[in-house]
Amino acid sequence: MPLVFRQKGPDVAVYARWRDSTRRQRTKLLGPAWVEQRDGQWRNRRGRKPEGTLTIEDALLGVQSLASEHEVDLTGQADLRGASFEDVAWAWHANGRDVVGWRPSTIEDREHTIRRHLLPAFGHRPIRSLDRAEVRRWWAQLHSTSREGGRLSDRNCNKLLTELRAILNWAREDYELESNAADGIAKHPERNSERPSFFTREQVEELVAAASSEQDALAFKIAAFAGLRRGEVVSLRWRCVDSARSNLHVNESVSAGQDSTTKSGKGRAIPLAKTLGEALATARPPDASDDDLVLTGAVHGVKIDGSALRRRYEAARERAELPPLRFHDLRHTFGSLAVDAGASLVQVQAWMGHSAIQTTMRYLHTKSRTADAELLDRAFG
Repeated sequence: MPLVFRQKGPDVAVYARWRDSTRRQRTKLLGPAWVEQRDGQWRNRRGRKPEGTLTIEDALLGVQSLASEHEVDLTGQADLRGASFEDVAWAWHANGRDVVGWRPSTIEDREHTIRRHLLPAFGHRPIRSLDRAEVRRWWAQLHSTSREGGRLSDRNCNKLLTELRAILNWAREDYELESNAADGIAKHPERNSERPSFFTREQVEELVAAASSEQDALAFKIAAFAGLRRGEVVSLRWRCVDSARSNLHVNESVSAGQDSTTKSGKGRAIPLAKTLGEALATARPPDASDDDLVLTGAVHGVKIDGSALRRRYEAARERAELPPLRFHDLRHTFGSLAVDAGASLVQVQAWMGHSAIQTTMRYLHTKSRTADAELLDRAFG
């Protein structure tokens, strides 16, 4: 079916998707859709369709109309095989934004990568003339100490290579590339033995005591005792707090200043520690509805500014004379304290929403070895 549905909260948008006569995939927004998922498939909703929304049948007619109009506009256009790298890079970016559904922060980050790093190197080059030797020369200068702006870190070098490779892979069919010029180039090993920075339980209490308001104190507790990211903290709603089951549900965040899903795109459930559960119960106004935000801004229903929260955190941290850790290190505090208390890596991985267990394994570096040492004491006498 030449339709793409994207859901955000209760609303669904429908996009037309087709290949034009040049074999290039096209994607255009058609509008809001009057559909829902039933039995794993998109189906028309029951009831009267609101004005301005589209059923599946309406959307299919829209695809046909858009495709016909587009073919008229193609008259005289050059063959895609002569496209430049810049053309391909922006087409890839548009596909990620409109079809794949990248988060706003991902859209911004990859736009920066294209503009700042890839276009200066390859932008003018015809996509089909790009070869591996050229990519290797670019790759070598990224980590050269004589590079203008300085040598890039191994992590950033690998990130640029990954995105270049993704652009060329995406383009292989539409632009008839014989091979991916970025294939066969090995990434740098990323040596990162750095321990995650975190506060002790006592330091978290000192931070909370130094907060400039009860609401900020609650925000710090949520981040440190539930492991939420800053965008997830400001997006938390009362319906996510399940005191009866001692659960905290996370399914919403802020990305690049816009409402979004969590970083993984999936919700997760976190055990609600007693100290945090009591703080949330005390903070909930008697007239608060389940849809209300836990942290309330000056305008009802509007999320507080995450950057302003970060600045107030830094001020509270300085007042408490604590180490200069970031707001995000409150999340590391949760992971470190949970592992140290005996939680398994698999549990902490699920609670924190890590896609790979290797990410969670960093908290093993901060785990107390007292019990392990006692075990070896018994073994070795």
